[in-house]
Amino acid sequence: MNGIKLINAGAGTGKTFHLVGEALSVLDTGLPADGLLITTFTHRAATDIRQRLRRALFASGKTDAAQAVLGGLVGTVNSVCHRLLCEYAMEAGLSPRLQVLDEQESSDLFRIATAEALEQHAVRLEPVARRLERDGGGSGHARRPDWRDDVMAVVSLARSNLMNEAQLRQSAQQSWQGLAKALGSADMASPDQQLDTILPETVSALLNLRSTKKATQEALRVVQPCLNRVHRGEALAWTEWVRFAKLKPAKEGQHWVAPLKALGEQVLSQPGLHEDLQALIHGIFDCATQALDLYQDYKRRHGLVDFIDQENLILSMMEQHADFREAIHARVQQILVDEFQDTSPIQLALFLALDNRVGRSVWVGDPKQAIYGFRGADYPLMDQITTQVRQTQSLTTSWRSRARLVDFCNAVFTRVFHERSPEDISLDLPPGKDAEGGWLEAWHLHGRSGDEANRALVKGIVQLLEQRPELQPGDLAVLCFQNSHCQSVAAALEAAGIPASAQQGRLMEATECRLALAALRYWQDAGDTLALAEIVALSRQHPANASWLEALITDDARALDDWRRDPLIQALEDSRSRWAVKASPTDALLMAMEAIHLIPTVQAWHRPLRRMANLDALRGCCLAYEARCRLYHRPATLAGLIRHLQRDETRQPPLQGDQSVQVITYHGAKGLEWPVVILTDLDREISGSGFGVSMTASTGLDLNHPLAGRTIHYWPWPFGTQQRFDPLEQRLSSQPEHREAIDRAGDEARRLLYVGMTRARDGMILALRRQVCKSSSKLNTRWLDELVDEKGIAVLDLDLEPGEQPVTIGNTPIPINVKHLI
Repeated sequence: MNGIKLINAGAGTGKTFHLVGEALSVLDTGLPADGLLITTFTHRAATDIRQRLRRALFASGKTDAAQAVLGGLVGTVNSVCHRLLCEYAMEAGLSPRLQVLDEQESSDLFRIATAEALEQHAVRLEPVARRLERDGGGSGHARRPDWRDDVMAVVSLARSNLMNEAQLRQSAQQSWQGLAKALGSADMASPDQQLDTILPETVSALLNLRSTKKATQEALRVVQPCLNRVHRGEALAWTEWVRFAKLKPAKEGQHWVAPLKALGEQVLSQPGLHEDLQALIHGIFDCATQALDLYQDYKRRHGLVDFIDQENLILSMMEQHADFREAIHARVQQILVDEFQDTSPIQLALFLALDNRVGRSVWVGDPKQAIYGFRGADYPLMDQITTQVRQTQSLTTSWRSRARLVDFCNAVFTRVFHERSPEDISLDLPPGKDAEGGWLEAWHLHGRSGDEANRALVKGIVQLLEQRPELQPGDLAVLCFQNSHCQSVAAALEAAGIPASAQQGRLMEATECRLALAALRYWQDAGDTLALAEIVALSRQHPANASWLEALITDDARALDDWRRDPLIQALEDSRSRWAVKASPTDALLMAMEAIHLIPTVQAWHRPLRRMANLDALRGCCLAYEARCRLYHRPATLAGLIRHLQRDETRQPPLQGDQSVQVITYHGAKGLEWPVVILTDLDREISGSGFGVSMTASTGLDLNHPLAGRTIHYWPWPFGTQQRFDPLEQRLSSQPEHREAIDRAGDEARRLLYVGMTRARDGMILALRRQVCKSSSKLNTRWLDELVDEKGIAVLDLDLEPGEQPVTIGNTPIPINVKHLI
């Protein structure tokens, strides 16, 4: 650890510039350029750093050093590991021609390789999962959680933390012990017998009331289907018992439901509930253990590795192969780590092992922007390690934002991140740079629904572009928490005539992709009349486009014959007859598209740039299919491509360009900046919970073995769609696992807001939901209210009247313009 220098680089402080400067400074001491090892979070960042280094070296006349950079280890962690494994394949016991699975391929292959384990455990787990409503049933928003996804989550954490079978068994035991303690004793006597008596009596009493009151009818709708299931010999899901506890009929029925209600309130003490939860927890870990073995065996037999394998192999070689350690010591003289806060546990262990041998490391990043926990980054572990680094430096100059935005963020986050040193948070303006000015606005979006709030948001954006003519749509970014909200905001902007870019729905749902796929299907099989009908219905180039349905209803055989004689369809058939034997699947798609004049067609449609981007993404999907076939040593066929595209879940790419408002998630905005940023979803509820899958850190950190003593925590929520049960909530309040989960959720929510509030250069807008009732309205700022000081007091109160005025943060007044949009 003595060789590590930690650089805290706040948002907009020139992190990449400083990292390149650190590399250049080392090279000035005589270090060879190919002795650098630089890791980045993205390929784009690696390319940027490599180009900046080479430009600076060329500019200073160091041509040889600039060329030598190309021989250095500069790239993402996985690309660097891949290169090392190729060079030292013999030591790792691998072929020099590694076949590396990307994330999607790894996920697909895992499902193939582990189907046996899931099938075996399903016999025992599926009945339990149904009672706990974790069987994956239902569809859309009503789809229930799936225990198989829990297995995947456990496997993912186990692999990224290098956990073995014994550790997984220990994790299962600790998980169940903690949950059993939260549930309390399982001492309820004969619950099923009580139910057999009480449930029929309750249903009979409610039916005899013949009530017309809505509350009583609703209670009957809850209990009567349960009685039917009991009569069929089916076990009730545990969520039904919670529904019994929540029964609220009208006064006339309260006496009759009281016994059943009391029975439901005791569900936590039912032995059957405890048995099901214990069985599911141990079953999930047992299945995960077997799945891991099957997956590793499958890859070993087929000569495949994935990203985690690469990292694990390099880490193992650093620990076990003296020759490899010496080779690294001779080759690498300086390590530089970009975005250290986003690294996974195994990557942190690898960086420590490398530094232990090299002895010179610079880690650059910003713990306040650690927001990728859902991707495997582990903030608590990272914090444990970095707090032991003695040599630290903070970059304190903001090169991004103007004065008012810097003052605002300083005032807010020095209070919110009060446990950190102020110099790690508070930023200064650069001397000699015109960074004065900047502006802040708070928009109160009036409305009863999300659609009304979106319309108010669009109204504000229209007014903003009118009042500030120097702004173009491409100067604006709207940040949302979820992709679904991005899509609805983009749709509302488009409806108002403002071009907007957001990741849309499935690629294959786009009209132009459906038309391309229909052409490909007909290119493969002229007897596919459904494909023919789709071409005619979707392509305005076909003369029957406007009357296809009427023609089909009147005389379908004649209509199909007429359609086939059209030059557009004849061109498809001619193309197939000439090229069917020689064309690859991707070539066949392109020829089918050309035959029906798809490119000129979509260029005449609304939003041609988006449609062209979708067709380009479609071609990429085809190339990916062919590459996957090569990887798995199987033929790429036209029929296989069609099946692949029909099942493909790829999303439509966001449209880039200066003329489109960028609608993007907060997570997706990290590392980016815009002249104006609008923050939405500030009303979302932050709800941490001890239920789910997460890592539990060891009590003491061993820097030589940083992943030792870690366990996986898994509590399955037992009550399905009943997302709250007060008796359980009361018990959970005293459980450390639950309190820690709530604290983690709040901490990550605050870091995510920091990322959002530091994206803007000139202006920032806080778009707040004002819920409108019949005679009043209320500002909803639940997410914003997570920004609290050391006393737990919210630092921002934006429930203000319209107009320019100061908002006081601590003792700091910051001017802000408040607008109410209806």
